[in-house]
Amino acid sequence: DNDGTGHFTRRDFGAGTGLDQVTKARGAAFSDFDHDGDLDVAVASMEEPPQVLRNDLPQGHWLAVRLSYPWYEPAVGAVVTAQVGDKTLTRWVIATPSYGGTSTGEIFFGLGEAKEVTALEVKWPHLAVQKVGRVDANQRITVTYTP
Repeated sequence: DNDGTGHFTRRDFGAGTGLDQVTKARGAAFSDFDHDGDLDVAVASMEEPPQVLRNDLPQGHWLAVRLSYPWYEPAVGAVVTAQVGDKTLTRWVIATPSYGGTSTGEIFFGLGEAKEVTALEVKWPHLAVQKVGRVDANQRITVTYTP
């Protein structure tokens, strides 16, 4: 669990959840496979069949952002910032985060109880800043670069 201050506490979900399995994993891909607003993970292992771990935990509100950048996609190097109440949430667009796997091109924000992002901003890889403004929670949006 994330306590909101950058510290996490391990939760025991018990046998059969897939979180108790130890394998020689070689790749992972994170995406919202079931389109319910939370991230799931697919894991590729050396000696086991692929595993999909579906996130069905209780969740708060969320926002998924896809960036459309004319020179390349994903827009590696972009920084997306969401103002949610008194908190600023920042996501960096990076290349694949896993050896042997690639994840969704969407940027996910967990918003907790907040029903909106009061200000969304994209700093594109070439450092131009685009202010998107207020965005309602629980949806997928595309932000297209505009000069």
